[in-house]
Amino acid sequence: MAAMALTERYAPNLHGVLSCYDRIIVTGTLPGACYAGGMTSFLYSRGAYFSPSWTAFQADRGRDFSVIVDGVSG
Repeated sequence: MAAMALTERYAPNLHGVLSCYDRIIVTGTLPGACYAGGMTSFLYSRGAYFSPSWTAFQADRGRDFSVIVDGVSG
């Protein structure tokens, strides 16, 4: 399937187009990739590899960030 520009795909629903995308909202789900094991399988199937130490580091970073955001937002 050839890639199609969003403006071409949704042309009947568009009333105008900006010269660039400022924000894009994409809705839907990726059932196979919406949990850690599924995303791991998805990435591995496409040849991606991440070392366990790197993934643990990223998980800790995300957890730390969420604590900071939670503290700021109350």
